Amino acid sequence: MSAGRPVVLVAPDKFRSTATAWELTRAVENRLVGVAEVDALPLSDGGEGFLDAMGGTSIMVRARDPRGRWRSVEARVVQSGSGRLGVLESARIIGRDGWTPASSFEAVTASSAGVADAIYDLAQHGVDEILLGTGGSATSDGGQGLYDVLRERGGLPVPLTVATDIRATYHHACDYAAQKGVAESDLPLVARNLELAAARFERDTGVDVTLVERTGSAGGIAGALFACGAALEGGFERVASHAGLRDRVRRADVVVTGEGRLDEGSLDGKVVGSLLSLCDGPVLVICGSIDAVIAQRLEREYPVAVCVSMTDRVGVASLSQASSSFAEVVATELRSLGFVTDL
Repeated sequence: MSAGRPVVLVAPDKFRSTATAWELTRAVENRLVGVAEVDALPLSDGGEGFLDAMGGTSIMVRARDPRGRWRSVEARVVQSGSGRLGVLESARIIGRDGWTPASSFEAVTASSAGVADAIYDLAQHGVDEILLGTGGSATSDGGQGLYDVLRERGGLPVPLTVATDIRATYHHACDYAAQKGVAESDLPLVARNLELAAARFERDTGVDVTLVERTGSAGGIAGALFACGAALEGGFERVASHAGLRDRVRRADVVVTGEGRLDEGSLDGKVVGSLLSLCDGPVLVICGSIDAVIAQRLEREYPVAVCVSMTDRVGVASLSQASSSFAEVVATELRSLGFVTDL
């Protein structure tokens, strides 16, 4: 441990529908005032919280939601080495939070067109390139809604990179449709739509998206954009590079991370698993709930990790006040491990 107060890197993902990563880090900062040096770093894998993780100047752009209703959504402009980088988050444009489909039909027909709206509007603000974080979308249309808009308007207005939250190939977008409100009986329809869309992309552009990693992100949005010339990369990797995460991990005496639910997906390009791969010192993984089998696997693969379930530790009610409960569990665990005493 470094001399003086311990350095605690607090780098969680969001607790979906309960607390943002920024809210979680802020709560820990407040709880540890005077007893630890907190390095607060909200993280994202490309889904919810991507804008907060990338920072920059906030601006508003106009885009349609999954039902086709126009509204204003937040974007960011970041000064980068290559100029002005525009940043978008698909979860803010066509996300699941705040929108529950009234039927499976509505979930199947939810449109990704709003992402293309936002791309074109943001391009009008003088950005040199655009970075789109995907994840948390309410759509399973294979990206056909946004593809239609791009084709009508002549393609991408500026170079675009898609930062994805999963590595899944295009047809595997169907695997995530049920969690977006699609009934099991309608999953074959989603699968067929993906087949038709992939064939259309290849016919129009000569690009076969079906075997390319990450094209299944956001219900196939990543695949449609890839067919239009966009680059693909890991959302966590982009955030980590932007934030200088490796150096911050090395400086920390202990790392704190977490997410709403620790499950198998947590180890597939998501924040928790990706962050653990960078750590060789103690890591607290504090989640709203935990799959016990996955927790055992995680602690076996990463012996530096300690997994804690907030619902097991302080009850289900803790999730209604996720930020304060998270901070309290962090404080308790740090005291138990001997990193802090005066709390």
